[in-house]
Amino acid sequence: MNLLALFENDIPIRGFMRLGLLAPLALSIAITYKTIHCQRLRDIPVASLTLCASILAGMMSIGVGLLLVFRLLA
Repeated sequence: MNLLALFENDIPIRGFMRLGLLAPLALSIAITYKTIHCQRLRDIPVASLTLCASILAGMMSIGVGLLLVFRLLA
């Protein structure tokens, strides 16, 4: 199998999978941010999950807001 074929052919991502890919991205950003900014190591898991949840909630609210604006203007 040619490894370049993995980068030449697109993988179709439709429907709920688009939202499913947002969660690991937000979690990795939250862990990285909190690892840099937390003073104690034991605070990182709870702070990261809280930040991840707020990132996801913010992205969802922005998405719903943009969808409403789109529906009103279309």
